[in-house]
Amino acid sequence: MELIGSLKTLNIDRMIVLKKHIVLVFIIMLSISLAVSQTSENISIVNDGFKLDGTLLTPNTNKHNYVVLIIAGSGPTDRDGNNTSMKNNSLKYLAEALAENNIASLRYDKRGIGKSADTSIKEENIVLNDFVSDAKAWVAYLKQINYNQVIVLGHSEGALIGAKACLKNRDVAKFISLAGMGVKPAELLKNQLGRQGELIKTIAFPIIDSLEAGKKVDSVPQLLQAAFRPSVQNYLISLFKNDPVEIYRDLSIPILIVQGTTDLQVSVDDAQLLAKSNDLAEIKIIDSMNHVLKEVELNFFKNYATYNKPELPPHPELMPAIISFIKN
Repeated sequence: MELIGSLKTLNIDRMIVLKKHIVLVFIIMLSISLAVSQTSENISIVNDGFKLDGTLLTPNTNKHNYVVLIIAGSGPTDRDGNNTSMKNNSLKYLAEALAENNIASLRYDKRGIGKSADTSIKEENIVLNDFVSDAKAWVAYLKQINYNQVIVLGHSEGALIGAKACLKNRDVAKFISLAGMGVKPAELLKNQLGRQGELIKTIAFPIIDSLEAGKKVDSVPQLLQAAFRPSVQNYLISLFKNDPVEIYRDLSIPILIVQGTTDLQVSVDDAQLLAKSNDLAEIKIIDSMNHVLKEVELNFFKNYATYNKPELPPHPELMPAIISFIKN
C-alpha cells in the first residue's frame, strides 16, 4: 500500500511538473506572439522641400484609434533618443511599450538629423519654427491615414516644439510633455551651465544674454564652441524668443506633464510651472526617474551612466501614466 501510495504521489508530482511546463511554454509563446504583434514601417514625408524620415510602429490589432507622434529632444538626438555621445534607446522603448498596449506611434529624425539629414540643409539656416513646421506636417500625415486621435508627445526640447505644434491645431487630441522646460530656454541654459563653476558663468552668461537679445556673438571661446558655435546661433536666437509657460497656457487640449525627481537637466519646479499655467493640465511626478526616463538615484555619476545603457527599460511608472492619459 505504501508503494502504491508512493507511485500515486510520484505520478501526481509528474503531472504537476508537466502542467507547469505547459504553462511556461504557453507564456513563452504568448510573449513571442506579443513581440511580433506589431508592424514597423519606414515612413517618409516632404516638408518645405526636405525629406523627413520616421518609423511608424503599429500593433496588428490597432484599429486606428490612437497614434502618438514622438518628438526627440535637443541637438542631434535621433528618433530612438540617441546621438553620437549617448545611446539609451529611451524613445524606442517608449514606442515599443505603446505598441504593447495597442497604441501606434510615429517617431522621426528631425530635419538635418539621422536619416532626415540632407546636404542642402545648413545648420546656420535652421530655426525652431522649422522643427515646429515639420511636427505639424507629421500630424497632418497621421490624420490623412485616418487615425482617430493624434497625441503629440515631446521629450525635453521636443516638448517645446510639440507644444507649439499643438497650438490651434484641430488635428491634435492631446499633448504629453516629458521633461519639458518650464522656464525660458536662456534661463534654463544658465541654470545648467551655472552648475559648472564661476569660470563658465563668467564666459557663458554674456553670450547667452547677447543671443537672447537677438545679437550674434563673433568670438566664442573654444571651451564653449560646442554650445555656441556660429552655425548654431541663429537657432539659439529663435529658441530664446519662446516662453514655455505662455505657450502651454494657450493650449486648448488635455495636457499631461511628466517629470522625474532625479532629472539633472530639468526640475520638478519646471513641471509645476507648466501645470499651473493651464487648467487642462495634469501633472505626474515620478520618483527616481531621470532625464532619459530611466530609474536611477540622484548621484551624478550613476545618473549620467544611464545615458549610455540602452539595456535599461523606462522607469516602471512612466508607461502606466502615459497609457492611462491616452485612453481615458
